[in-house]
Amino acid sequence: MCKKFLIAGVAVALGLLVVKKTDVGSHLRAWWKDGKHFVQNSIPIDSEIDRLKVEIERLDSVYRNQFDPVAQEMISVENLRKEIAEIEKRLDTEKANIQTMKSDLESQTEFITYGDTKYPRARVERDLARRFKAFQTCETGLKAKKDLLDAKEEKLSQAKNRLEQMKNAKAEMQADLAHLEADYEGVKAAQVKSDFHIDDSGELTRLKASMANLQDRIKKEKNKLDLAGQFLPSPVKVGEKAATKRDLVKEIDEYFNHTDVRVSK
Repeated sequence: MCKKFLIAGVAVALGLLVVKKTDVGSHLRAWWKDGKHFVQNSIPIDSEIDRLKVEIERLDSVYRNQFDPVAQEMISVENLRKEIAEIEKRLDTEKANIQTMKSDLESQTEFITYGDTKYPRARVERDLARRFKAFQTCETGLKAKKDLLDAKEEKLSQAKNRLEQMKNAKAEMQADLAHLEADYEGVKAAQVKSDFHIDDSGELTRLKASMANLQDRIKKEKNKLDLAGQFLPSPVKVGEKAATKRDLVKEIDEYFNHTDVRVSK
C-alpha cells in the first residue's frame, strides 16, 4: 500500500515538474487565461452591473467587521492613557516625599519625625534609598508605557484612516458604477435606434443558416420536378395515328336532320 502511495507521489511530482519546466505549463496558463476571459465576456453586461452592485453593498459588512478590533484598540489606548496619568501622579507625590526626606537627612539630626513618630536617621536613609530606587524603576516603566502609547495611538490612527478610506472607496465605486450604468443605458438606446442588432448569442446566424438550407431544399425539389418533365417517357406512343378530330357542328346537323324532333320558332 505504501509502495502505491509512493509511486503516486512520484508521478504527481514528475507531472508538476513537466508542467513547470516545459511548454506545457505555458500552454495551460494561456488556456486558463483565455477560458477566464471567455467566461467574463460571456456574462451579460446587465448581470455584471447587478453583481457589482451587490459586491459593493457587501463592503458595508466588511467595513463593520473592522469596527470590533478598532473599537477594542480605542479602549486599550484610553486605559493606557489613564494608567500613565495615575503613574505620573504617584511619581509626583513620591518625588516630593523623596525631596523632603533628602532635606531632613541634610539636617544631620539623629532622629527625624514624620507625623507623631520619630525614626532613626539610619532607617530614614534606608527607606530613602529604597524609595529612590523604586522611583527610578517606575520612571523607566513610565517611559516604556508612553512609548507603547505612542505606538498604539499611531496604529489606531492608521486603522481609522483605513476605515475612512474604505468608506470613501465604496462611495467612489458606487459613483463610478452609476456612470458606467448610465453609459450602458445610452449604448442600449443607440442600439434600439440603429438599423442593426448585435446578436451575442449567435441565434441570428443560426436561423439564417437554417433558412438558407430550407431554400436549397426547396430548389432541389423544383429541380427534380423539372428534370422529371424533361426526361421521363411521354404518354404519347410514337408511330400511332392521331384520333380523327371531331366535327361537332356537323354531328349536330346530322342528328337533328334524322330525327322528328322540331324546334318551335
